[in-house]
Amino acid sequence: MRDHYFHMYCSIKYKECFYNAHYDHAQNCYNTYTFLMLLISIASVAAWSISKDLPALWAIIIAAAQFAQACSVRLTWAKQLAALQYLKPELAKLSLDLDKSWRDIDLFEYNDSKISTLISKYEQQYSNLESQFTNGIKFGCSRSIMKRAEKNQRAYFYIRYPETRIEQET
Repeated sequence: MRDHYFHMYCSIKYKECFYNAHYDHAQNCYNTYTFLMLLISIASVAAWSISKDLPALWAIIIAAAQFAQACSVRLTWAKQLAALQYLKPELAKLSLDLDKSWRDIDLFEYNDSKISTLISKYEQQYSNLESQFTNGIKFGCSRSIMKRAEKNQRAYFYIRYPETRIEQET
C-alpha cells in the first residue's frame, strides 16, 4: 500500500506542477496580449495625430484594439488565471498534507487499512478542489507545459527524497 500512496502522491504533485506551469503560461500570454493591444492603440493614436489622413481608419483600429482589450476577460487565459489564482494555494496545502502523511506512514508504521484510508481521503480532496476551481475551464496539454510540470515534479522529489527515483505518473 505504501507504493500506492506514493504513486498517488506523485500524481497529485505532478498535477500541482501542471497547474503552476499553466498559470505561468497563461500569465505570459495574457500580459503579451494586453501589451500588444496597448501598443496598437498607442501606435494608431500617434499615426492619426501625425498623418491626418484616413482618420476613420485610425479610429476603427483604435476602437478595435480597445474592444479587444475589453473582451480580454473572456479569453481562456483570463479564465485560467482567475481559477488558478485560488487553486494554487489550495494545492500547495494539499501537497504539504500529503508530504506529512508520507512521513507519518513510516514513523508510525501505518497498516494497509490506514494507508488506504489516506489515499481515499487525499484523492477526494484533490477531486473536490479541482471541481471547485476549474469546473468547465479548459487546460490544454501542450508539450512544453507537460515537460515543465514533469521537471518541477522531479526536482521536488529529488530535493525532498534524493534516494527515490520518480517515474512519471500523469
